[in-house]
Amino acid sequence: MYKLKRMKRLILLAFCSWILTGISAQTNVRLNLHHMLGNEDFAAERTAVNNLNTPFKITRLEYYLSEITLVHDGGIETPVTDMWILTNVMERSSYELGDFDIVQLEKIIFHVGVDPDHNNADPSVYPEGHPLSLKIPSMHWGWASGYNFVALEGAGGDDFGTFFQVHALGNENYKKVELVMDTHAKDGVLNIDINADYNRAMEDMDAGIGIFYHGPTKFAIQLMGNFEAYVFSPGSNTASGLAIDQARTAFTIQPNIVPGGNPVFRIRTDEAGPFDLTVTDNAGCMVKRLTGISGDTYVTLPALTPGIYYVSRSAQGRQQATQRLLIR
Repeated sequence: MYKLKRMKRLILLAFCSWILTGISAQTNVRLNLHHMLGNEDFAAERTAVNNLNTPFKITRLEYYLSEITLVHDGGIETPVTDMWILTNVMERSSYELGDFDIVQLEKIIFHVGVDPDHNNADPSVYPEGHPLSLKIPSMHWGWASGYNFVALEGAGGDDFGTFFQVHALGNENYKKVELVMDTHAKDGVLNIDINADYNRAMEDMDAGIGIFYHGPTKFAIQLMGNFEAYVFSPGSNTASGLAIDQARTAFTIQPNIVPGGNPVFRIRTDEAGPFDLTVTDNAGCMVKRLTGISGDTYVTLPALTPGIYYVSRSAQGRQQATQRLLIR
């Protein structure tokens, strides 16, 4: 009897060990978009020249990513469910996709735009801060057409005196992008670094003629085709972007683990302002934004669900650093 009980106990311990091992094998997956103009980091007021030899500068660029699939460990396909990313090139560019059993990433598949099942749904049903909720400036064109997949605005011409605006939409312009990767998890984290070159977004688009177009055809087709074929490429952990900027402009959160309720933490920075702070959740939804900060400051958040949040510092439209905040 004693031997039988001891054997049952050993089996139970082995089972618990197996369960805990499975849990610990989960990898935290993060998508890092490095906003660029050619070989340089993107920055507000930075100018470029496209393949038509047309000078331009981008003053607004927002776009959606959805239906992300991770291909890993010998061809296993893992979809990232209920994830929509609204990227603003002037703000945060790092997004936590979730925890998955992944060791080596071989490919990432994603779409530019909002998937048809949600593109024509009611945006008012989403809470404030959700990527698909109503935005100012608007990213939703209407019930029939749905969301602006890409909203691109700027100025072009030799003196940058000609304004252009292209808002691309329509289910027919929902574009699929596949990038072959060779990225390994390290210390329980898998960073997916992608370079996004917005110089290539302007391929064959003459920014000097005063383009002004909202819709699914003409310039929208050209813009969405450029995003599909040219804009995105695999990056690396040493690519220009968040990692370099964090070293360049440091700030700390004290404490970086705070209780729920109305969390309060202090921002300590090595550089004076003015700068902006944005707090976002794991899905990339903004929960707090402060502008025109100078020096150290205290931040009070609204009541939030416990979890991991991200605090990003930016100045003159350029993201400089991001730190992680845990709310218990």
